[in-house]
Amino acid sequence: MLDLIQGHRIAAAIHVAARLGIADVLAAGPRTPGEIALRVDADPDGVRRLLRALAAAEIFAVRPDGRYELTPPADTLRADHPESLRPAALFWGGPPQWENWGTLLDVVREGAPVLPAPQGGDEPVGPPEPVVAAYDFTGTGTVVEVGGRGELLAAVLRAAPHARGTLHDPAEGPLPADADCYLLKNVLHDHPEAPALRILRGVREAIAPHGRLLVVEAVLPEGNTPHPAKMTDLEKLLTVGGRERTERDHRALLAQAGFELARIIPTASPLSILVALPA
Repeated sequence: MLDLIQGHRIAAAIHVAARLGIADVLAAGPRTPGEIALRVDADPDGVRRLLRALAAAEIFAVRPDGRYELTPPADTLRADHPESLRPAALFWGGPPQWENWGTLLDVVREGAPVLPAPQGGDEPVGPPEPVVAAYDFTGTGTVVEVGGRGELLAAVLRAAPHARGTLHDPAEGPLPADADCYLLKNVLHDHPEAPALRILRGVREAIAPHGRLLVVEAVLPEGNTPHPAKMTDLEKLLTVGGRERTERDHRALLAQAGFELARIIPTASPLSILVALPA
């Protein structure tokens, strides 16, 4: 319990290590704190104490000669790691998150955010590869990604090179009509019911009778089953008033918008693919 209570300390230390780029320095091999400090423009004693604390948590390791080296967890903090967690460490450990989570008591009391909604949105959305690996896009003719940044659409087009794709901002008005596939990745969880319904109903008006909607979101398990999105649900409450949803929640929301939830496909990430068809 004490480790959980003090969890903010390790999160802050990881954030600083990621911000300084220590893992990138150590990618070339073990170095002393002084050598690292020189390369990251920081105080040698401060770097030594930071690394000592992180090594105690098995993030980085110290050799008998006093040089520090990467461990598997620290390796994921490299900017060039194929599954880099550095963006997540920078985002979740940064000052805006400390400010947001400091309002949790008021938010739980009020049931809505008490700080202005974040602008610009640099939140890590997760790599698209698990989605493309879990769903067969072969034979898809036209694809519209709604409300995303284009990473998923680009991955789909690489997997289905004969397809044509469009990235659509819901603020721009009517959706392109009659596409084979509409994609919503981590869009609905940013909204409470009414605006989420508006987005889904916009897709329902545009979709062809044979079309399909792929909602890529977390599906919260019922009961006490652990899932990372249970904490993300609180973060959505804190920042934008959105929510993560259970299968029952997703099914009900889709039904109100005129869709039938046909199946749920798990991926290698915490996200699932909810395949919805026009009802």
